[in-house]
Amino acid sequence: MVMTDGTIRAGPAVSYGSGFLPAIYQGTVLRAEGTPISNLTPTNACEQRTVLDALNRWDGHGECAQNHAANAARTDQPIAALLADLKQRGLLESTLVVWAGEFGRTPVMQGGNGRDHNPYGFSVWMAGGGVRGGQAIAATHP
Repeated sequence: MVMTDGTIRAGPAVSYGSGFLPAIYQGTVLRAEGTPISNLTPTNACEQRTVLDALNRWDGHGECAQNHAANAARTDQPIAALLADLKQRGLLESTLVVWAGEFGRTPVMQGGNGRDHNPYGFSVWMAGGGVRGGQAIAATHP
């Protein structure tokens, strides 16, 4: 996402272009006036309420142990199947699989049974693509 003060001094190609990657990987400019993103249709209030209600049910602020166990149960098998399928087809070495969230959780309890968002540290794992397994790269400090 590209947020500007109205001008892009070095030009789009230098500032937010995709470089050697295909054009679909370039930045998306957020406009200061009118619709922030061109060709984007906002959801109506009913659709937005449905999404927000769903988020309030898969969020992990409370009952962390239960929420994390339930989410792991729903995702572990599909992830394992994807990796096994890529490996069986000989595609795992040339395909980088990245699993990440948009934020982590604080190390301290929130209200006794939950944890708050942590924008400074979160977990990411990668598989395939020539990445050597069993490594921990970087860490946060309390």
